[in-house]
Amino acid sequence: AIVSFYDVRAVDRVLEVLGDRCMVAPEFGNRVVVLQGEEQLQEWMLPEIETVQYNSHDVAHCAYFFDTRVAERVAGKLRSHHVQQRQQQKELLHHVSHGEASGDITQAPRYINDLRLSQINWGDLAS
Repeated sequence: AIVSFYDVRAVDRVLEVLGDRCMVAPEFGNRVVVLQGEEQLQEWMLPEIETVQYNSHDVAHCAYFFDTRVAERVAGKLRSHHVQQRQQQKELLHHVSHGEASGDITQAPRYINDLRLSQINWGDLAS
C-alpha cells in the first residue's frame, strides 16, 4: 500500500513503528516559505517550523515547515498581507497627491533619503 503524509513528523512516527517494513519515497510538496525583507511570522507559526536557513544569494530566509498545508497557509497569509500593504500605500499616495492627507503625513519627509538637510541650522549644531 502507498500512503502519503502532509507532515514529515508523521513520516518519522511511521518509520519508528514499522521500521524496515516500509520505505520512504522522495518528498513531494512544498514545505518552504521564502521570507524577504521585514516579513514577520505570527506566534502560531513558530512551532510549525522545522528549521530556518539564510539564503545569501536571494538575500532571504527560507522557513522549512513540517507540514505542507501549514506552509501553504503561511504563504497565503504573507501574500495577503503584502496585497493589503500595497493597497494602503496606493490609497495614501492618492490622498497625498490630491491634498487630502492629514498635516502629519504631508510634513513627513517625502522620500526615504530626504532628511531636510536644507532646513538644518548648522550653527545650532556646533554649540
